[in-house]
Amino acid sequence: MKLFHIIARQRAFSAILVICCISLAAQAYTRGRVKIVNNTVVTDQGTLLRGVDALLFSGKDTYTYSKDWYAMVKRNGFNCVRLAVQFCPQWQSDLRIAPKIPYIDTAVNVAESLGMYIGIDFHDVFGTKTDTLLKFWDIVAPRYKNRTHVIYELANEPNWGIQNEPIFYARLRALAPLTHIILFSFARPDYGMLEQVNQNQQGINWTNASVGYHPYFSSNADGIIRLHTKFPCMTTELTPHPGVNDWNSMQPLNGDSWGWVKWHEQVGISWWLWYCGPMESELQPLLSDARNRGYIWQPDNFTTMVTVPINGSDAVDPQAIFATPRGLMMNGIAPRTARVFDITGKLVTVGNEGVNALRPGYYAVRSEGRKHASAGAACIAPSKE
Repeated sequence: MKLFHIIARQRAFSAILVICCISLAAQAYTRGRVKIVNNTVVTDQGTLLRGVDALLFSGKDTYTYSKDWYAMVKRNGFNCVRLAVQFCPQWQSDLRIAPKIPYIDTAVNVAESLGMYIGIDFHDVFGTKTDTLLKFWDIVAPRYKNRTHVIYELANEPNWGIQNEPIFYARLRALAPLTHIILFSFARPDYGMLEQVNQNQQGINWTNASVGYHPYFSSNADGIIRLHTKFPCMTTELTPHPGVNDWNSMQPLNGDSWGWVKWHEQVGISWWLWYCGPMESELQPLLSDARNRGYIWQPDNFTTMVTVPINGSDAVDPQAIFATPRGLMMNGIAPRTARVFDITGKLVTVGNEGVNALRPGYYAVRSEGRKHASAGAACIAPSKE
């Protein structure tokens, strides 16, 4: 039997609350600038940045600036997209800068419209001439410097010499004084990250800058822990589980093949996935593991579940809400009406019809029975039952 369980934290409120004043789904808003808290990068709500990559080669990869794709990412609980603007000759990238700008513009606007962050990454793997890097940032840095939901990642896995990072940082910082900048973006955590940052941090203001890293080819987090004690940091690439692209570059963390995202959640360090591309299916194994092993996160903008009596009697917290083939059930009782909104605020079902067909993801639910109404955030996930 197909069965979905809506998981939500619940809290009772007094009868004086007015039903119509309850927010059913968080409306998108322009995000404030990210902050440094506990030596990681966090959102304006104090939550971790949790994102996926979008690889922009030439504009033919339309998902990288598609509102539907960004909405899918958000619906699955992520608050950020890392737009990896490709300059890799080996990957048949278009090395021209100007043709990519309209697509970056669209992606920046789409992310803002959905209340998401976007990280713009100059992405190369095997080393691009530094004049291309500087020309790119000379155009991009001032263009989005006032967009508070935008983050800059100076360069993916720079291999021109870490000693040049402060020089490039100074140029970028002059063009975008307030934008958060991710630096270094180490390809692996076991190459003395702390020592290299210590030796090459001249002039860097760590109040709106951080160290990026990719935990490839490592089976422990020792180097990350050492870095995290001294500098703000986050991972900007993380392959989440076996079977996803480039998993051969990842090693199980302390023997746990699914351990890297779980560890980042438990330690409290922001993370971006490499990468789901246009396929929602690549996110589902991670989300399923997170739900099953208890490290699933609550998405941004959602309030906790609340229950409000309609007739003035004491509020009763529902233990669970289920969507079954018979329709929506709350504490074993079918509510009179049910309205379900996706994370973008779009009404997706009215009444019980269609609830069972919802894809796993984050939703807001408004349901009414003869005596009580409920509204708030929920995660619809395949039940173990």
